Amino acid sequence: MWLINIHTEKLEDFVGAAPAYAILSHRWTNDEPTFQDYVVNPPSHSGSHSGNTKIRDFCHLVRNTKNVIHGLPRVNYAWVDTVCIDKTSSAELSEAINSMWEWYKRAKWCVAYLSDVNVENLDVRTDRDAIRHQIQSSEWFTRGWTLQELLAPQKVVFYSKEWTYLGSKSALVPSALSTLRDPFGLVTTIEIATSIDGRILRGEKPVQWASVAQRMSWASRRSTTRPEDAAYCLLGLFDLNMPLLYGEGGPNAFRRLQEQILHESDDDSIFAFQLGSMGAALADSPEGFKGCENIERVQTQRRKSYVVVHQRLILSSPAIQVKNIRASSKANRRQFIIRLDCVAAYPNAEGDVRQCQFQLIGLQQVGDQFRRRQGIVNSVKDMTKAEVDEKVRKGEWSEVEMMDFSIPISWRIALWRRGRHDLTAPVVQTFTELDTPYFGGILSPRATPAASGKPEDASSDEERSREARQAFLELMSGPEEPRLGGESFHNITLEE
Repeated sequence: MWLINIHTEKLEDFVGAAPAYAILSHRWTNDEPTFQDYVVNPPSHSGSHSGNTKIRDFCHLVRNTKNVIHGLPRVNYAWVDTVCIDKTSSAELSEAINSMWEWYKRAKWCVAYLSDVNVENLDVRTDRDAIRHQIQSSEWFTRGWTLQELLAPQKVVFYSKEWTYLGSKSALVPSALSTLRDPFGLVTTIEIATSIDGRILRGEKPVQWASVAQRMSWASRRSTTRPEDAAYCLLGLFDLNMPLLYGEGGPNAFRRLQEQILHESDDDSIFAFQLGSMGAALADSPEGFKGCENIERVQTQRRKSYVVVHQRLILSSPAIQVKNIRASSKANRRQFIIRLDCVAAYPNAEGDVRQCQFQLIGLQQVGDQFRRRQGIVNSVKDMTKAEVDEKVRKGEWSEVEMMDFSIPISWRIALWRRGRHDLTAPVVQTFTELDTPYFGGILSPRATPAASGKPEDASSDEERSREARQAFLELMSGPEEPRLGGESFHNITLEE
């Protein structure tokens, strides 16, 4: 790990354990020095690269003995991403990106340099609102990489263009020093700018406390220079490592990131994105998660609802087959709704989260595959989040009760006419090739006859079940009977 000695302003290499250091978070300009530039001309040399001015000012700030006033410990080293990574080495660059979250987390403190916030001619006592507005509007909050630089360190201190202290994102500030260390109520300002819960910003809750959809939503309004970095800058946020393939394109990189999350997490909210390719099983970019900052997981005892097998995503979830009075009878057999184990939780006027909207995926069967309907359908329950968790955990709600509030009006009328007593919630095993935008699937046969009273075509079901079982066994390529969550795949019909 390369670090800058703040006294000599020269680079030093450390293998293994590194000494205590401060770290810089900033927006790059067109005049940033590289590792090679800095080795040849460090700031202390005359005629050095003009971009070193920022690094020289940063080193001077770290050396400043007044840092103790802001609760910052003394350190002798500093780290700056522009010069402490040899980007001509692909191995070093890959290691740095996969380790970036940890490097920021290990820093004793982080300086967030807001180069577009100018308070030189403003009075801290009389111009507080104007300064807060500048901070909240800073482009630093719109960049992809600065998200992890905000969340990973325990202490983040903010400085303006002229290196004026603006405040701190520290967990606890003694009341006697609160005005001195946080003159603008910075955590509240950042919460408004980023939609990140203040408890996470202050370190009272870990980042993992937020759902996958919430974490994705934090990145949904941020941008990166290289399209692949929209995915790579989120690796630390989900505690992941993966190979970097610059040139693969942003959607491919983001799809690989989601595959990694699916391997490590059973959080259904990864499917709660609002925007994506038509019929897509996974989102194309973080932008698809705009508006998902209120998506929270439901405490359920259901088995894990998806696995990845042989590059195929398998969703296993109770589903309701719905009727659409505007569609033909053939099309009606191809409409399904699946409930995700997450809700959009909105506080009421008193601040209590009472309106919980279950997140539902609508599926349209097209040929052999299930095509996801655009967006999310919501099922509204006027209850607290704790009450929702308790009812789901105890199994006091049926799938129909949790979904019936959200079905589009044309479908809801049809369900009302049929009556609720004959609604069943069959399990839909849905497959998707991860390199295609469609759900494919295996649909379990209904456990009861159709509502009309006419029996299903038993011979057809049996034949398709045998074909489906054989196809799935071949997919698994093993002699053992395939299992998911301890249950074997019996009597499935083929929609491969």
